[in-house]
Amino acid sequence: LVPPSTPFREEYRGISASTYELLDARKCSVGRYADRIFFKIEQDGKLLGIDARALNTEEKIKYLRPKGCNAKQWLYSLKHMREYKVTRAVLVEGIFDSINIFDKLGLPIGASYFGTNNFSQENIIQLLSLNLEYVVFLPDNDKAGLDARDKICPQIAPWLTTYYVPEEFIPEGKDAGDMSREELEYCLKNKVRFR
Repeated sequence: LVPPSTPFREEYRGISASTYELLDARKCSVGRYADRIFFKIEQDGKLLGIDARALNTEEKIKYLRPKGCNAKQWLYSLKHMREYKVTRAVLVEGIFDSINIFDKLGLPIGASYFGTNNFSQENIIQLLSLNLEYVVFLPDNDKAGLDARDKICPQIAPWLTTYYVPEEFIPEGKDAGDMSREELEYCLKNKVRFR
């Protein structure tokens, strides 16, 4: 599941090299995953696969994953959230959204699912296993993000106290992976209880 690679230790997308080091980011230079940064998806002591993103933003296929991986089982980074015993989580769609939250806010509170169609009952069980006080859904500020909020929050709310960030408080044209510390803090300060 893990291709030949070297540690990724540089600033990228406004995220510090030290965060990439802490999360064991890797860069592949050969084969199918050449010129991609990737992260291991590890849960309960098992490696479920990797999520590899093209470093060249012109690449048509932005993300690659090993064949046979079931992204419905993935919640990144469940491993670090358990290690740090987090009590609150911010649920976001993309892996760089959660990594940016980790980088800017100093805690691994970003939990990324891998596309609305991949959000599953297993993800809810994973969130419940963390014994969280609550979860905040932070959508991308576009139609797909708002549709995801309307689909996913009702699934979580019966089981776990659920908040969301209304679109008027999310910087236009940005998702959590592009926000500054101040923008993320502003979003989370303006969360609303989902009913």
